[in-house]
Amino acid sequence: MYGASRSEGKAGEVTMATRLNAGIDLEEIALVERLLEAYAKRYPHTKFSALQPLPLEKPPEISLSDDLQQLYEISSEKIVVNTFSDVLGEMNLRWITDPITKENLQVLLVEDAGIRGRVTFSLEEDMEPQEIPVHIQLADPETFGRIPWERTSKWRNQTPYPVRLKRLHILMIKSNEPIIYSWDLQDTEVSPHVEVKWKMTRFPSWLEREAERIWVEYAVVQQCESCDDQVIADITGGVTSFGTSFVTFHTMNPFELLGTYEMSVKVRS
Repeated sequence: MYGASRSEGKAGEVTMATRLNAGIDLEEIALVERLLEAYAKRYPHTKFSALQPLPLEKPPEISLSDDLQQLYEISSEKIVVNTFSDVLGEMNLRWITDPITKENLQVLLVEDAGIRGRVTFSLEEDMEPQEIPVHIQLADPETFGRIPWERTSKWRNQTPYPVRLKRLHILMIKSNEPIIYSWDLQDTEVSPHVEVKWKMTRFPSWLEREAERIWVEYAVVQQCESCDDQVIADITGGVTSFGTSFVTFHTMNPFELLGTYEMSVKVRS
């Protein structure tokens, strides 16, 4: 979000923000409970009753110091983190920088590097703190989440990037053992807004009925400059909806026609 300049001749500040979440819902928690119940049945000495929230001593802390503070000299005073006491809650992170640094960070977001950091959970009862790595990148499956799959339903690529469908996986629990069946989807590339119809002639319906989870493994095609430009344009706003751009002046031939010897052009952004 571009802000207006406070004084003439100086660039305004840019606010960048991101929202982080664990990507875990009630369905995920129920699946983990079923897996743990199966494990406890295989190993009777294991005691399991139910999943419990981590006992947090204080709200989680997030650090992006490696990229933001060390590489780009964004001071901690300009980084604001709003967290919740729940381990699975969302975290809102924002920082203030200048337009040049924003452009440099933008390159990281569309490249493999991304913006990296960590989330630290401080636990009660003398338990060791738990650190979770953070990786912020636009063209990444973690950004867009799981691809839903149903035998009779089509799937439309709602992401702004082409994706490559790699494998279809089915998780089952048989005799208290987790089993995964996989089908090769041959890296089929699907462009944005294109629909996929699943051809499942070799996919037994009984597997679907007994499956604990069905999901599609995929990769995002990152070498798409026009996709990056569109995404950046969509998430950029403020006093102007554009980032850095170049202006070219064509003078034609005013010197000869008008008998001038000098031309001055003043531009303010």
